Amino acid sequence: MRKVKQISLFIFSVSVGLVFSELLLRKLTNKSFGLGTNFITERVYEHKGSVYRFDKDLGWSNQENLRLSDFKERPLGFQNVRQYFTLTTDEYGFRSSPNVWSVNLEPSSGLILAEGDSFTFGDEVSDDETWSTHLQAIKKVRVVNGGVSSFGLDQIFIKIQRDLPLVQPKVVILSVMGNTLKRTTLTHKISSPFCDTREKPFFVKAGSELRLERGVIQERIAERKLDPIRTIFGHSVILDSFFNSWFRRYWNCVPRESDYPMNLRTQQDYLEISCLLLKKILRFTEKSGVRLVVVGQAYWNPHGQRYARDKDIEAFLKCASNLSVPHLNFDSSLEGIFYEDSNRYQSLFFLGTHMTNQGNLVVAQEINQAFFKKNGNINTLK
Repeated sequence: MRKVKQISLFIFSVSVGLVFSELLLRKLTNKSFGLGTNFITERVYEHKGSVYRFDKDLGWSNQENLRLSDFKERPLGFQNVRQYFTLTTDEYGFRSSPNVWSVNLEPSSGLILAEGDSFTFGDEVSDDETWSTHLQAIKKVRVVNGGVSSFGLDQIFIKIQRDLPLVQPKVVILSVMGNTLKRTTLTHKISSPFCDTREKPFFVKAGSELRLERGVIQERIAERKLDPIRTIFGHSVILDSFFNSWFRRYWNCVPRESDYPMNLRTQQDYLEISCLLLKKILRFTEKSGVRLVVVGQAYWNPHGQRYARDKDIEAFLKCASNLSVPHLNFDSSLEGIFYEDSNRYQSLFFLGTHMTNQGNLVVAQEINQAFFKKNGNINTLK
């Protein structure tokens, strides 16, 4: 009987402690005290209709005319240091590159168009902290930010065809990550913790060329349900924080591109497809009288390990070299910083995710040094 009382007292004490901790954590993090809030779904900004919209050609694209101040973004499955920033887009959905330094922009020098995924768009930073805005200040010419988060090179190619007649740039900077290449073999994007999917365009090999599949995207409204474990445990801040830290990909249904189920993949070689896409992009830009340069950007490397260069980017840039396309491998600069000044290297990234303001400034400086001559004219590429 005494043992039963001890066990009951222990269970009661633990329960009271957990309830108190839950309430305290909610108070400290300004969370709702209501029981109806599931913190998994609350964290997802993409499905609140504030940033992205359906696009019949691309699958999704940026909303036009956004004016979001103190916008709170928590990337799916990652703990983010930076919680608040400003995000604005223009009437065409291009991310704003504000002239905050009041530099004298020289329209006679022409325009630079930046195309890529979230590292170009500038996830987790304000409009004035993207690498396109920093490059604009350095070059003193208008830089248009055409990045869209989670895009593959196939979508970027289609978007370039749309953007060039609109922007009429002199130079296109194509920024790619390893995942930008891997996404070319995905037929859908798993786009929320509900594990629902969005269709996207993709290409398949047809002889020595590429054939576009799913040229017109159908908008489908999926039934959004979490599995029982996440439905129940997602209502606790403590449990949500625990699973989000230790089992983030399951908890938020954000599989790596390489972990997508086979029925959402084309079974093509993504490097081969990417190199053929680069050839098509080059052909289109040359026909339009536009110079093309390629930047291979790099993911964060954790402290205390050897620096891991992205082999996919190296292979893709070899394709660029074979096509005589000017290119920059950002891994080369970052590897040096990684070993020479670890603290500086860590300051260039948000923990495990995108680049900070300082990181994007370094990207812009490297792009300027790699591709443009000192006279400031963007027509004089090195």
